[in-house]
Amino acid sequence: MSIESETYRSHSTATVVLFVCGLVAAAAAGGAFWWDGNVSEWFQESNLPGDVRRMVSLSEAFAHGTGAAVILLAVYLACGTAKRPVVAVAIAITIASGVSANVAKMAFVRVRPHAAGHIRVVEHNHETKQRAGAEETEQGAVETEQGAVETEQGAEETAQSTQTQPQSGSSSLESEASESQAEIGVATPTQQTPIQPTPEIEMVEADFWDSRQRSFPSGHSATAWGLAIGLCLAFPRASGVLVFVATLASIQRISSGAHYPSDVLAGAAIACFWATVILWCTRLWRSSLYEST
Repeated sequence: MSIESETYRSHSTATVVLFVCGLVAAAAAGGAFWWDGNVSEWFQESNLPGDVRRMVSLSEAFAHGTGAAVILLAVYLACGTAKRPVVAVAIAITIASGVSANVAKMAFVRVRPHAAGHIRVVEHNHETKQRAGAEETEQGAVETEQGAVETEQGAEETAQSTQTQPQSGSSSLESEASESQAEIGVATPTQQTPIQPTPEIEMVEADFWDSRQRSFPSGHSATAWGLAIGLCLAFPRASGVLVFVATLASIQRISSGAHYPSDVLAGAAIACFWATVILWCTRLWRSSLYEST
């Protein structure tokens, strides 16, 4: 009984620490909106060494729902009877963190970094039609300009064909015509300037089931930090390793272009707050048991 009492007394201290960490992470997430776009681009463009890149990539299993479930199930079955109540708390923290983060996505529309250059979320259907009409008008202007260039080229070819000269002097006249056209900037048939197509941006309406526009907050980050916090409570000596793996999982979400830093920080804040609530409720439940005995 004294060992259990000491365990839950340490959890009361952890409750305060986790609440403060949640406040710090939430404040950092709010401030990160000003600079997280540049940080996200830097992570995506940075060339990490091969082993480091693989280590970061493999850490996603710690943040994925299936991976977290397998880890928690293995730990629950492997640990002794005395540890299972604390592992059950870890399971509750992980599930609550991941599920609430994914539900919170319903309230926010934010395009993921890897899709930012391909889609744009609009609120109303008529706005989508207006933007589509504007794109069609712009495309028509480009086609008109291209047709004018082709017409000018045809006129130049006709003018050259009408100036029939002896065979001996034709090459020199063609050379002079090409030089004069190059001087005045007229494109010849062999010097056509290609018109670069503009990148197509898809106009889409807000849709919860479209994962491309559900970046905030990060469900993977919330799951990873919920799992790390829960296992830290059950196995305090492994806290350093667990925090390190959760940090790698958060970096993986940024480097893959799935989330911005503010998304990841918000997910960590959700995990800290849920851990605070569950530990507080556990303390109340445990204290009621002591009073009843």
